[in-house]
Amino acid sequence: MHILLFEPNTQGHHLIYLRCLAEDLLSVGHMVSLALDNRPSAQPPVHARLSHVLPACRIVPLFDDAGRPRFSSKIKTIAATLIESGADLIFLPNFDEISSKLCRRAAFGLMPPAVLKGRIRGIFIRPRVIDRRISGGFSQWLKRVGFARFYRQGWIDRMFVLDETLPAALRNGFDPLSFPTLPDPWYGDFKLDRTAARKALGLPQDRFIFLHYGTSSRRKGLHLVARAAATLESDQDFMFACAGKCAGDADSRDDLQLLQNQGRATLFNRHIDDAEEKLLLAATDAVVLAYSGHYGSSAILSRAAAANRWVIASDEGLVGHRVRNHNLGLTFKTGDVAALRTTLSQAIALKPEDIAAFTPGLARFAAQHSRESFRTALLAQFPTTAQARPLKL
Repeated sequence: MHILLFEPNTQGHHLIYLRCLAEDLLSVGHMVSLALDNRPSAQPPVHARLSHVLPACRIVPLFDDAGRPRFSSKIKTIAATLIESGADLIFLPNFDEISSKLCRRAAFGLMPPAVLKGRIRGIFIRPRVIDRRISGGFSQWLKRVGFARFYRQGWIDRMFVLDETLPAALRNGFDPLSFPTLPDPWYGDFKLDRTAARKALGLPQDRFIFLHYGTSSRRKGLHLVARAAATLESDQDFMFACAGKCAGDADSRDDLQLLQNQGRATLFNRHIDDAEEKLLLAATDAVVLAYSGHYGSSAILSRAAAANRWVIASDEGLVGHRVRNHNLGLTFKTGDVAALRTTLSQAIALKPEDIAAFTPGLARFAAQHSRESFRTALLAQFPTTAQARPLKL
C-alpha cells in the first residue's frame, strides 16, 4: 500500500508522531510519501527527527520556491498532494488540523474533493464531536452534525484516537471499530542517573524537585502551580523547575519571579530537545500536570512513566482517570490552588515506601505506551502482504 503522511507542522508532538508512523509503515513494506514544510526554516527540526527515514520516502512539497503555499486551502492541499503522490490513502497525524472547518462545512452539505472519499485516515487528537461525555454550545452541535454526515457517507477509512476510554463513550451511530486506539508513545532511554542529570542541569542534589513541562498556556496550569508553590511554607525544601516556553504568562510571572528570588525556582525558558527532556525527567522527583479544561491524552504523562517519575495531576478528564486508575501519583481538584498547595506539601513529605508504591503502575503504563505498543496497534490496522523492508534505525 502507498500511504501519504500529511504533516505541515514541525513543532511539539507533530514530528514525533510523523517519525513513528513513517518508521513503522516502512518497516513492513508499505510505500510512504511525506507532504512536508519544505521551507529552509523547517529543515532543522525535520532533519533532526526524520533524517533516517527521508531517503526511503518521496517528499511532496507544500510550498513553492518563493515560500508561498502551493494551494489555496488546507483541504484543497490535502486533496492535491494525494493526487500528486499517487498514494492509495492519506494519513493525517493531526486530523484536528482540518476537523473544525471540515465539520462545519459538512453540516451544510459541503464535502471535500471527491478524490478523498474513503481514503482518509489519521489521528484524532481531541475527538470531542464523537464523545457523548462532552456537551457544548451551538458551534459544537454544528460540528457534530457535520462529522456525523461525513462519517455516514464513508469519507473516513479509519480514524485513530488516543483515549482508551472513548470506545465505550462514543455517540450513537459510531462504530468503535472505526476509531481504534493508539498509545501516546515515548521512545529512547529515559533511565538516566538522577545525580548526573541534576549536575548537568545545575539543579540542587538535596532538594525535592517538581517539574512543570510545557507552555504557559492557562490550559497547562502553570499559573496554578506557580501560585501554589509561592504560598508553600518557607521551611519546605523544594525546587520548582519550569521547562519550555514558560515565562510569557502575566498570571504566573510575579509568582515565578518571587520563587526565583527565593532560590526556589529554576526556569528553562526555551525549546527543550529530546536529550534535555530526558535529563529533566531524570532530575525530577515529581511532574506536575495541573491541567485545567484539558481534553484528551498527555504525552508528558507517558514520558514521565517511562522515566519512573510519578505525577501530581488535576483530577479531570482522561489524565485524571489514568493517574487514579493506574496509580501513577497524586491528584487534586482541578483549578483549586489551595488543593494543589496541599498536594504539593503532601508530595514533598512522602516517604520512600509511599513513592515506591507508584512504581508498578508507572512500569505498566510505560509498557502500554511504549514505542513497541504503538507499532503493534498501528500495524494491526494496516495489513500488508508486501515483503518487509525493515529500516535500520
